[in-house]
Amino acid sequence: MVFYPEDFVPKLPEIPDTVPICEFMLDEQYGRYSILDSLDPFTCGISGRSFTAQEQKDRVTYLARSLSKELGWNVNQGKELDKVAGIFAQNTVG
Repeated sequence: MVFYPEDFVPKLPEIPDTVPICEFMLDEQYGRYSILDSLDPFTCGISGRSFTAQEQKDRVTYLARSLSKELGWNVNQGKELDKVAGIFAQNTVG
């Protein structure tokens, strides 16, 4: 069964299908709330240490560069499925 929104609900903008998820989530161009005005996305419940949204964005970039260098992944070389990494952390919900 297909559900349709009521007529008073505004249409959603077109969702880009040519943009990587990380870029879609971390780039203000695609409707993300301003990085500078965002609340801290992560705060440790024990120590109270927080990371800003800008620090999170930088860390994603650094991790991607490190994995690429360590695993020998190059842009536009090889198959996409050969460049998939999964991270299982101790606090992962299973």
